[in-house]
Amino acid sequence: MGLRELRRRIEAILRKIALRKVTKAPIPKKLDEIALQDLLGAGIPKPSISKEPRAGRATALYTHAMVGSTLPIEAIVYPGSGKYVATGNIDPLLEEIINTAVSYLKKHQSELKLPKDIFSTTDLHVHFHKTEFLKKGEGWGLAIFAAILSALLNIEIPVNVGFAGQISLLGKVLPTNDIDLKLLSAYQLGIDNVVVSEWNIEEQSIAIPDGIRIIKIQDLSEMKDILNTLIR
Repeated sequence: MGLRELRRRIEAILRKIALRKVTKAPIPKKLDEIALQDLLGAGIPKPSISKEPRAGRATALYTHAMVGSTLPIEAIVYPGSGKYVATGNIDPLLEEIINTAVSYLKKHQSELKLPKDIFSTTDLHVHFHKTEFLKKGEGWGLAIFAAILSALLNIEIPVNVGFAGQISLLGKVLPTNDIDLKLLSAYQLGIDNVVVSEWNIEEQSIAIPDGIRIIKIQDLSEMKDILNTLIR
């Protein structure tokens, strides 16, 4: 653990002690191992990245306990009747994001040159790695959409590409929180291409690590061309 990370952990402990004082909750008299585990909560999941490019797999950049990390999201399509299933210990809000992505794809399947009957003759399965912890919060949408589109188009996403951003039903790619932490985690784990909302870059003063190539996106209609460019 570096000094920067140690400082974050100490600040997190102090914030929780301050909150307990304000709410008159019990405060430990001694910060031993048990007390620190109680204050910090569950351990931070080990970062996970893909080792080989696969169609239907996209790497999401996210934050957990104020620390950036990465997580592969996988999507497959198979013969069926238009249903979808989501697995991997996810918050119900993430299921809504999957619904948003699928609805957008249905609306724009002709522009994307998807087979006309693909959504009535196939089922979709979206899976989030690291099932031991609950995936929640914002910023997962862009990676979810990329994984599903990659599966439908059979486009392999390179392992050095990460995604961070929110999506809307009308196709806008919205900014995500903690973008500096997400970019730092990408840099530390060898992800040197990051697809992120243009608003994150244009409207925020952020430090982009050396060696990170930012691929800005405003609308989901741009994703197909971005994926095709990445594999060249």
